[in-house]
Amino acid sequence: MSHCEHLWLEEYPDQDFTLPAGLRLKARFDQPPAGPGLLVQPAVAQWPALAQANRRLLLQGKVSMAGLPLVQIRRCLREELAPLPVPVRLEEPLLLATGHQPVLYHPGVWVKLFAGSQAAEASGGQLVNVVVDSDTEDLAVPVPEVEPGSGRVRLARLVVQGTGPDHVPLERRPAPDRAAWRAFVEEARARVAPLLPEAAVRLERLSAVEPDAGESVARFFSRVRRAWEAGASQPGPTQYQELPVSRLSQTLAFRLWLMEWATQASQWREAYNEALRQYRELHKLRSRANPFPDLEATDEGVEIPFWCLVDEGGGWARRPVVVRRTGGSRLELRALTPSGTAETLIEVAADDPLEGARQLGRAQLPFRPKAIPMTLFVRLVMADLFIHGTGGARYETIGDFLMAARWPEAFGRAVPRYAVATATLPLAVPAAQEQAARLPLLEGLVRSLEHNPQRVVAALQEELREEAAQAGLTVDESLHALTAQKEALVQQIQAGGDKKALGQAIRAVNEELARRLEPARAYLVKELEAARLAQAVVTERGYPFFLYEPAQLWQLLAGEPTLEGG
Repeated sequence: MSHCEHLWLEEYPDQDFTLPAGLRLKARFDQPPAGPGLLVQPAVAQWPALAQANRRLLLQGKVSMAGLPLVQIRRCLREELAPLPVPVRLEEPLLLATGHQPVLYHPGVWVKLFAGSQAAEASGGQLVNVVVDSDTEDLAVPVPEVEPGSGRVRLARLVVQGTGPDHVPLERRPAPDRAAWRAFVEEARARVAPLLPEAAVRLERLSAVEPDAGESVARFFSRVRRAWEAGASQPGPTQYQELPVSRLSQTLAFRLWLMEWATQASQWREAYNEALRQYRELHKLRSRANPFPDLEATDEGVEIPFWCLVDEGGGWARRPVVVRRTGGSRLELRALTPSGTAETLIEVAADDPLEGARQLGRAQLPFRPKAIPMTLFVRLVMADLFIHGTGGARYETIGDFLMAARWPEAFGRAVPRYAVATATLPLAVPAAQEQAARLPLLEGLVRSLEHNPQRVVAALQEELREEAAQAGLTVDESLHALTAQKEALVQQIQAGGDKKALGQAIRAVNEELARRLEPARAYLVKELEAARLAQAVVTERGYPFFLYEPAQLWQLLAGEPTLEGG
């Protein structure tokens, strides 16, 4: 028997909900580690018990959605996503979930797969990675390089050519052709090799993965990451499944979730905007665009946090969705244009969300969730535990607020919890570390040029003596004399001399020292810039996974000392 075909809504009750009085958003302020390290909350060993508690809360909480019991929608989703084991009974194996845009992950994102796989394996469950291919993304990645001619170590940003413009959703952007992919790998190797020769050699593994004809860049980048995990001497996680949002959005269960929002658009908008208001207040954010813009209500309709993908003649774009009631019993789902007007996409019954969801399926309109309804759907309908990074953990408090607002009887006291995992794993680039180590000295000397130029004279004879000589900077007798003159003037002030007259004399000496140290100023400013560029290389946490080995992340999770990447 098909659970989806036999869903039946005898009567859609009036389920309009009101915002519970006094409901408060509970803020989180998670931040990734400032230096090398791992952040996991709670401990990975506690995740199975947390997931089991979430399942009890969800399956025993009498939650309904679009007029249907949650467990029925879960059964339907399980059927639609087979063989993904969406849990519908308390005794079934656990299903953990995480997710991210299908870019070339950095360790802070990548570690969620390691932690989730570890917890799933320990409990006999499964991990699913939700591939957010409905988003738009800049696909450039940072790599360290040596600046030609200067020897300075700096960050370069590399991007694979031939993947289409950044404003197009990743699911609609093409993978690079084989030549473009090989060119990217070769460029990455050439940039990295002078600094990290061993890492450059390992990049050959990337060349073994070739794009398929007609493949999206989202699917290709996911395959590249999976091949990197599987091909290492100590493999990364290999048993997790991947589920693109574009695939999830084609299910009847997801379309019921869309109808849940559409049929109660005004109530969801009130709760959503109140959650955003409290979030901004708690996080002291002034911009109404952070963390997300408010949902609007105009003559064109009431906005819900979903997109519809629209082919605008040669290019796909995401358009916000608004809902407008017509005649009381009908709903128009409409796409907002850049001018602020809306175009009707489909009209569905307002009093039968199940039939409306089926209509959406027959029309095959590409609706996609924004961030909050996406993770809420996964937490409510699909998985037992969602694993966020620190950014997602902060904004998911909005999702917690919405669950308590919409289903206060089930979630008024407690909502399903989520886990947090991220990591900071810098690259060990010795040349950059050496240049960056000079930063405090150089910053201090540049500041001293105006009021304490004698310190620069001393540094040119001490810490910087060798390199100053190589740069043609020498300390002659006149600089010695001016330094001695300033020291004598300072001693006279300390002995009770005329501060005004002596101060004027000191300023005159400082100005003369600064004039004579002008070549040193130019040199110090140039070296300071190099040190700052190197510091950016040392502190960057967004390097792509292919500059690391999976063993390094396993070591982080095990609490073992780990070498920095490279």
